[in-house]
Amino acid sequence: MRTLQGMALLFILVIVPGFSEELPVWEFLSRSRIELENGDFGQALILCEKARTFHQQKITESLDVLKAAFSPRDVQRVGDNLHDIYVKLQERNENSALAVLDSIYLTKSSFFFSNSAARLLSWLDKARVLPEADFLEGEIYEAEGETAFALHWYTKAWENRDFFDIPDTRYTLLYRMADLARLTGDYPGAEKYLLLVLSDDPVFGTPDKESPTLMAMKRTLVIEGDVDKFFLLYRHNAQFALKAYQDLALLYSEDSLFNSNRALSASVLATLISVTWIDKSLQFINHEYTYSTFPEMLREAGTKKDIIRLADTYRLWSSFIELAKILERAGKVSQADRLFGYLASDCPDEGISRIARHMHDSVEIR
Repeated sequence: MRTLQGMALLFILVIVPGFSEELPVWEFLSRSRIELENGDFGQALILCEKARTFHQQKITESLDVLKAAFSPRDVQRVGDNLHDIYVKLQERNENSALAVLDSIYLTKSSFFFSNSAARLLSWLDKARVLPEADFLEGEIYEAEGETAFALHWYTKAWENRDFFDIPDTRYTLLYRMADLARLTGDYPGAEKYLLLVLSDDPVFGTPDKESPTLMAMKRTLVIEGDVDKFFLLYRHNAQFALKAYQDLALLYSEDSLFNSNRALSASVLATLISVTWIDKSLQFINHEYTYSTFPEMLREAGTKKDIIRLADTYRLWSSFIELAKILERAGKVSQADRLFGYLASDCPDEGISRIARHMHDSVEIR
C-alpha cells in the first residue's frame, strides 16, 4: 500500500510533467479522476492537490483585483451597491475587475449577495475552499483502503458543501459517507448521513416526528389495509432521496438498529418514489398511458427495456419486495400477502418474482 499521507507534504513542491500551470481547475480534477480509475493513486492525489492550490491562487488573485478596483475614492463614494459599483467600474475601464464580477455572476447573481459589495468580498474570501477536491481526495484514500483519511476528507467536503459548483453533489457525498460507514460496521454513522439527505424532504419529517402526509400514507396502508388504494392515491417525486429511504429501510431492519415503525416509514416512501418514477416514465414513453392498478403498471413496465434498465439501476423492484417483507414482519400479513402476490405474478424481475412467490406461499401455509 502506498503511503499517500506522507506524499501530501511534498505536493506544493511537485511539478506535474506535461501539465500547464494555466490548466483550469476542472481539468486538474478530471485528470485526477482518470488516474484514480487507472489505479495510480499517487498521481491522482498530486493532481487533486494541484487543483486545490490553483483554485486558491485564482481566488486570491480575484480578491486582490476587486479590492484594488473598489478602493479608489470615486468608487467608494457610490457606496456598497453592487449595481452602482459595476457602472462606476465600467466608466473607469476596470476591465479586470469587471471580468471577475462577470465570472462570479455566471453562478451567483447580485441578489445572492443582497447587492452588497462587502458581502460579495466576504463570500469570495470563503470560496478559497474546493469541496470537489475534498470529495475526490476522499475517494482516492477510500480506493487505497485508508478509510479514516477518506472519512476525514469527506467530512471536510461536507463542511464546505455550500461551495459545490453543482449543489446536488452534496447528496452524492452523503451517500458515499453512508456507504463507507456501513461497510465499516458503523450503522449509527450510516443512519446519520442518510437522515441528512432526508432533511431536504419535507414529506419525511424526522424519525420521531413524521409529517402529516407520511402518517396519512401509512394509515391507508396499515390501518385501512388497502394496498390498492395506497398505490392509487399517493405519489412522491423525491428521486434524490430514494437511495436514502431504501438504505434506511434495510438499516432499520437490522437487529442492531431494528425499529419496525421507522423501517416501515422509510420503505413506504422508497416504494412511492419507485412507483412515481415508473409511472412517470411510462407516461413519457406512451402519452396515452394512465395508471389503473399496480399489477397492470408492473406488466406494462415489463415491456419497456428502458424502464427495466432504470429499475435495475435504482433498485426499484427491491423497494416493493422490501415493503412487503417489512409489512409481514410488522404483523400486517394481509397487506404483505397481497403485495407478495402482485410481485409474484407480475414483477418483470425474475429474482424478485421468485422471492415473492416463496414468501406468498409461506404466508398461505401459515
